[in-house]
Amino acid sequence: MLAPWSVCADSVMWLRAALCSLALALVLAACGDDPAPTPELVATPSQDFPSTFEKYGRLAEENPAGRESMVEEAVEALSVDIKRDPNNADLYVKRGVAYALKHYHSGGGGSDESLLEKPIEDFAKAIDLDPANVDAYIGRGETYDRWNQTDQANQDYDMALQLLNRAIGLDSKDVDAYVDRASVYRIKEEYENAIRDYNVALELDPDNPDIHYARARSYSLKGEYGKAIEDYDKAILLDPDHVHAYNNRAGMYRVIGELDKALQDYDKVMSLSPNFRWA
Repeated sequence: MLAPWSVCADSVMWLRAALCSLALALVLAACGDDPAPTPELVATPSQDFPSTFEKYGRLAEENPAGRESMVEEAVEALSVDIKRDPNNADLYVKRGVAYALKHYHSGGGGSDESLLEKPIEDFAKAIDLDPANVDAYIGRGETYDRWNQTDQANQDYDMALQLLNRAIGLDSKDVDAYVDRASVYRIKEEYENAIRDYNVALELDPDNPDIHYARARSYSLKGEYGKAIEDYDKAILLDPDHVHAYNNRAGMYRVIGELDKALQDYDKVMSLSPNFRWA
């Protein structure tokens, strides 16, 4: 169901090598042949490490060369913090995601089930400490998904949905719960349900660029490219530096044949994030 670093599948699917090369050539012609400098690595506080595969993927797109070191740093820092605070469920969730990504790529994909042990142990520990931890169920589900264990993945997704349904039942204005439930529906490829929840979230928080961005992705995966572009437009209007919205909107323009607009967006991506991963 899921591909490695699948957070921008719409962008990856439609970004052809020819268009990418053309955009890059234009930038190099303007700026010279010197490659962009590698960003200096700075130690990251463990609380700032992502708790979801999607957020790691977005960071990796912005700095693909630092992907492996980022994951290694996360595992090391989180392991230190877990020793200091062994009853913190969120730390186990974050390390579980980092372990899953580290082992998935070091194992050459989802073929070696022995690599599941560490991330699954961390997610299970998080659930033991906090049985209502939605991120733990989603993270474990996505980990099983990456190793093609669909039945176990769906069990965790269903449990996450139950918890989110309960949260929304207790507070019908819980924006985060709607967004999280929409994310689970999108992972399960239930795009109509995902869009419905994003609609509610935007009624409650209409000026949130990330919710517009997320709904755009569901529209694009559903094949509704015009609506996807409208949401990317809104995300960019609300956050003019939203590099992922520019990149994905470029992909939409490419697929509908508006190549000039696509190249303009790719140029903007390069200006905002010179090291951005194109595919």
